[in-house]
Amino acid sequence: MNHKTSHEKTSHEKISRAKISTQRPWQSHPPKNPPSTPAPPIPHPPKLFGLLGHPAAHSLSPVMQNSAFAHSGYNGVYLPFDVTDIKAAIDAIRTLGVTGASVTMPHKETVMEWLDDVDESARKIGAVNTIANKDGRLVGFNTDAPGAVAALSEKISIHGKSAAIIGAGGAAIAMAWGIIAKGGRVAIVNRSEKKGEEAARRLGADFLPLQEIETQTFDIIANATPVGMTPDTEATPIPVSMLTRRMTVMDAVYNPRKTALIRAAEKAGCATVDGAAMFVFQGAAQFELWTGRPAPVDVMKRAVLKALANAGECDKKPLNIYLIGGRCSGKTSAGKILAQKLGRPFVDMDELMEQRQGMSVAHIIEKKGWEAFRRMERDLIQEMSKKTGNKAMVAATGGGAVMDPENVADMKRTGVVVWLDASVETSEKRMRNDARTATLRPSITGRGAVEEIATLIERRRALYQGAMNYRVETDEMGPDQVAEAIAKLAGSFEKRG
Repeated sequence: MNHKTSHEKTSHEKISRAKISTQRPWQSHPPKNPPSTPAPPIPHPPKLFGLLGHPAAHSLSPVMQNSAFAHSGYNGVYLPFDVTDIKAAIDAIRTLGVTGASVTMPHKETVMEWLDDVDESARKIGAVNTIANKDGRLVGFNTDAPGAVAALSEKISIHGKSAAIIGAGGAAIAMAWGIIAKGGRVAIVNRSEKKGEEAARRLGADFLPLQEIETQTFDIIANATPVGMTPDTEATPIPVSMLTRRMTVMDAVYNPRKTALIRAAEKAGCATVDGAAMFVFQGAAQFELWTGRPAPVDVMKRAVLKALANAGECDKKPLNIYLIGGRCSGKTSAGKILAQKLGRPFVDMDELMEQRQGMSVAHIIEKKGWEAFRRMERDLIQEMSKKTGNKAMVAATGGGAVMDPENVADMKRTGVVVWLDASVETSEKRMRNDARTATLRPSITGRGAVEEIATLIERRRALYQGAMNYRVETDEMGPDQVAEAIAKLAGSFEKRG
């Protein structure tokens, strides 16, 4: 593209105005106040960055990265993209020339096969959280590991120290890999021995069953599980009685900023590292990969802490409780009991839709189609999401409500989402014992209601995992027990802000 000098541009614009003037025979004299300077040039469009995840609407990454761009004078913009089809998202990055992207749940592992190259450390960790577009080649990186190490290194020298990593998922593996790379000794501590042993074997680390953690002492305790996250804010991943002054305790959870584990560690005199610090440092590493400039870490940290404060660390009000899950998971039966325990109204969204339409859900779908049914479901969730505070309710959603990311965003914005997780075997057994349930919906897969349960549960499992704040396994529990389990946590189901 040829870029004209300002002199050439000005001359061209003067000539253009002269031509326009000669093409107006009715204009006998020039304008009284002709412009003395040319119009300002159109600025270069910003470079585009984004977050790929499901859901993505409430991530703090946009406020953090956009604050960094503005402070650094970098012409970039960062947007959240709610993505369920990661291959299509990667194709879009190529087509649109997106400069870089963050990758979050549930795509950190599956995105790797669609990239042109993956950094060695990300390949060893087995997860990518950052994509950089290098002249059309999409390269994957993992900044979770250096982010955790940078945050931890502010409080302790890692080399030669022993660390217990609670959890065996992607975040735990990244955290452990970073600590090992800095000369630390790691033990993976996990409730599931099979998954924990597999993670430890990959890392060349030790494994310790969670129930045995009190039998050993560590210099560093790091939580890489969701335990303690809003809404279950009083839960801790380990017995806090084991904490001593010589320990450094880190928690990957950043909402709330001070988890029950961090509060207990401070009380015990431990050095602490909260999830906000880890989040900022991994974001800073992303910024530097994308721009080649030093990250304004202090600016990014202030932006994140301000956003957390605005999300509400002060006032509290009750949240809606949304029950999600497949057919026969117990949403309606447990939901009614839970609502009674909490003194709240109960809404079964399918029953409410039937009342308003004057026909069963099966007939609604038969007469108006699935698309119309999903629109009605969407409208109901929007309506329910406006009733918080003293109008907060318990709501049982349809099994497919989580298929619409806008539904998930509305529920998470105004409530706590509880997944009632029933196995295929349990769901099939319950449906066989309840003939009415089998008639509530027409078949989605073309098979019988009982026969298609397995397909629907497996198809939607990742969506339930992505949408939930809290999970209750209902296989060995009756409706009363499920309601009681959720009711015990109800004190934590509060909106801070």
